[in-house]
Amino acid sequence: MSLVLLKDGIIEPFGNKLAKSEEACKRCIAKEMCALLDLAISYRPDVLCMGDLNCNLLHPRDNGKQGRELLDICDIYDLHNLIKEPTIISSDKESCLDVILTNIPSLALKSGTCEMGLSDHLLIFTVLNKKSMKPKAQLFGKKIF
Repeated sequence: MSLVLLKDGIIEPFGNKLAKSEEACKRCIAKEMCALLDLAISYRPDVLCMGDLNCNLLHPRDNGKQGRELLDICDIYDLHNLIKEPTIISSDKESCLDVILTNIPSLALKSGTCEMGLSDHLLIFTVLNKKSMKPKAQLFGKKIF
């Protein structure tokens, strides 16, 4: 999973710190993801997480514990998945394993998937709304004597 922080129209990479192996993901996704999100939010209030989390958000109960844990994390941090369609389509099942999670869904103009033909996973994308990322104006007062 990749995590970026958003502030004043600037996107800053924050890290690829979650465990890569599927077995490690099963053991500690909630603990690692919460620690990473706590740290990220302490730097910047707006976050965007994206990647293959191996937790099916279309059918979270099919994953056992980690599907439910991911939904709980999304509730705790007010994260919304911008990808609403399957990212893996096989002959017998559709899954949404690749996600783009954010606590500012209005930031995205358009999000979805795209067939690239190189993998069983579809490419996920989001187009960001640059207008909503502009910094707020700061007013300064000055006394003239």
